[in-house]
Amino acid sequence: MAQMQHRVLAVLCIGALAAACASAAPFAKTFRFTQPDGRQIEVWGEGDEFRAVFEHRGYTIVWDEATKAYTYARLSADETELISTGLLVGRDDPALNGLPQHLRITPVAAAEQARFEHSIIAFGIGHAHGHVRAEKTDPFERPALHGVGGPG
Repeated sequence: MAQMQHRVLAVLCIGALAAACASAAPFAKTFRFTQPDGRQIEVWGEGDEFRAVFEHRGYTIVWDEATKAYTYARLSADETELISTGLLVGRDDPALNGLPQHLRITPVAAAEQARFEHSIIAFGIGHAHGHVRAEKTDPFERPALHGVGGPG
């Protein structure tokens, strides 16, 4: 009887994981957001609810929880995270500040973070880290951008 219960549990877990995989909603489109000062910005985003990257005029951006604004990003020293520079999107000039365009974390880090997000969502816990992971369920809901993922 215990063996049968283990099989049923295994099938249920596999089914939940498969359903979560099938629910990934890829996107690649332009979004319009409002900065705290009222300034409208357009950003390009692509990904899904497990992993996404956003750019403004080719410069990678993230949501900065401290300022409650979208800021230009830089890579962490180990290239596993996108970190806020504090430079506000739509106000500051990333080129004048020496930022490179199209920043991306390493493929290994991106895959690991997506797997982690997927497993958290598959087991009904919600997002696991930062402002997006703790509260967001809609990949297009603000705050949508973060250093490890984004809407999504």
